[in-house]
Amino acid sequence: MSSLKLNELKLEELLVNNHITSIFLHLKTINKPLGVREIQRNLNISSTGSTHWHLQKLVDNGAIDQVEGNKYKIAPKYEDLRTIPLRVVLNHYIIGNQLVPNVFFLIFFLINIILLLSTAFLLNLWIPGFFIGVFSSFFSLIAIIRFYQQMIKK
Repeated sequence: MSSLKLNELKLEELLVNNHITSIFLHLKTINKPLGVREIQRNLNISSTGSTHWHLQKLVDNGAIDQVEGNKYKIAPKYEDLRTIPLRVVLNHYIIGNQLVPNVFFLIFFLINIILLLSTAFLLNLWIPGFFIGVFSSFFSLIAIIRFYQQMIKK
């Protein structure tokens, strides 16, 4: 985002507003141009005027583009965005059309380690279990440190 205009906000500053965030995420996950009424209905926003105002805020800051037929789509610079910088919620990854929190991967990894070690010890595989434990503990430590570094950045 090195080519910010003077009136553009950073994406994370723009996504502080709940309606703006939900509109941006909706357009990002749907991945096709939508009109004001479609967005209003899909997100249960009270009025088309309010929806239009929030859309205009996104357009003014370069997060979305207005296309033919008075429809809106994600700006090209955000089409390949994989991590959405949300201040209130932890960062998310987009997998398919779903938003998955970073913490999900950490929890999934830790549960897999516990299951793997339990299986190794239940089957009396002490030596392989020890090496698996050391190996997985090392990667768990790296994952936890990386997670907390992301938390501190905010």
